[in-house]
Amino acid sequence: MATNEDGRVGRGLVLDVYRHASGSYGDCTRGGITGRHDTVTVVGVVTYREGSRDKPDVGPVPRDARHRLPTDDAPPVWLVIRPDGDRYLTPGDAATGLPDARGGWMDGGNFAASPDSRWTDVVGHIVAVRVHDRREW
Repeated sequence: MATNEDGRVGRGLVLDVYRHASGSYGDCTRGGITGRHDTVTVVGVVTYREGSRDKPDVGPVPRDARHRLPTDDAPPVWLVIRPDGDRYLTPGDAATGLPDARGGWMDGGNFAASPDSRWTDVVGHIVAVRVHDRREW
């Protein structure tokens, strides 16, 4: 996978973060990236195939979606595609931007999406995708 000059992952597509409108629930992410940022950058896709739980396919977003490098204001996330078709975003490792292998992420209540037509190339259809950026530990 292509990385930039400091060893982090390459370019991706910037997505807007969507939160509960009233804010009455507070930050359900427990300090997750969508609780702290208004945008994220999807830099890669992790695809689990039937029977491949421990060995997913990991790769960059499609070439035409490699638009911007992640920044402090738009940190890296990865699109995870499960065998049943479920799709969600999960944070990249803080140091490298690569998929965070520690796991334990769960739905923090926020979503991310983009009106950019390149988002369709990444996610397969135009929808807001759940962001799993909450941890209990």
